[in-house]
Amino acid sequence: MGYLFDTNAAIALHRLDTSLDKVIQQAEKDKENIFFSVITQSEFIAGLSTETDLGSIPFLGGEFIEVNSEIAIKAGRIRREQKDKFARRLKTPDALILAMLL
Repeated sequence: MGYLFDTNAAIALHRLDTSLDKVIQQAEKDKENIFFSVITQSEFIAGLSTETDLGSIPFLGGEFIEVNSEIAIKAGRIRREQKDKFARRLKTPDALILAMLL
């Protein structure tokens, strides 16, 4: 299975924030991989300055879970459910990342 990190986790890793150390250690202990979504990849890159060398950011060279039709359908259903049941508007990128977990 593994761990799916979102954009906030990617930013924390980039800033060398130690708040994720326990989660990373647990993933290593469980022999589980850490994954990022292509949505997180896009959001992270959008927040960088234009001078940033993408090759200098280790996690960008890793494996990313891509969006496919099955994930898109799940995300659409999640967004609709959030709107209908909770009157909450979940943004599409967040719904796509959530759908990757289901």
